[in-house]
Amino acid sequence: MGRMSISIGRRLGEIYDKIPRIAAQARFGLTAEQVVVKFSDLELDVCIPLDALGDEDAEHVKNVQTKHLPDIRTLGSGLAIEIRYNFNPNDSSRLRKDKQLGKLLSDKGYTPVYLVFAENSPRLADAVSSLRRAGWSFVIGTAALNLMADLVGFDVSAILDEQDVSEEIQKEINAMMENIKNSDMVKQVFV
Repeated sequence: MGRMSISIGRRLGEIYDKIPRIAAQARFGLTAEQVVVKFSDLELDVCIPLDALGDEDAEHVKNVQTKHLPDIRTLGSGLAIEIRYNFNPNDSSRLRKDKQLGKLLSDKGYTPVYLVFAENSPRLADAVSSLRRAGWSFVIGTAALNLMADLVGFDVSAILDEQDVSEEIQKEINAMMENIKNSDMVKQVFV
């Protein structure tokens, strides 16, 4: 059951990081390469480089930062956003990579911001503590959704209510459940 919840969480995570990429690209007129940036061999979910924005858009990003990230005094080169639906007990490898990425982003002058959409994540407190030491600022739960809505002008959670998207998610969940039901492990345990 634990693996099943992790799989579903990962699928939701894929949705939650791809939608903001597209929304940021459209909102700010950026290319996919400007939004989805690799630093070393580590890929950032959403990059908003201030030097690629017009004055009005740069001011908008700064206003969102002031409202949602009041502890951050300056954005430097721009916002570097990493997005997670949640943190799971087996995310140690991911946390190590995110620590490296936080340092790389800071060294390049970006402001590393971590958005976590699920407030009930099993390893949230551990992850936040560890990654804050690596330079990440955190926005969690509804506050993270509100930050993205203000930043890109689009509520990323609203897309899940769209009928086509909802049906596709249900189809994916049904396929996962069928695979689990037919797996050797389940057959051994319940036969």
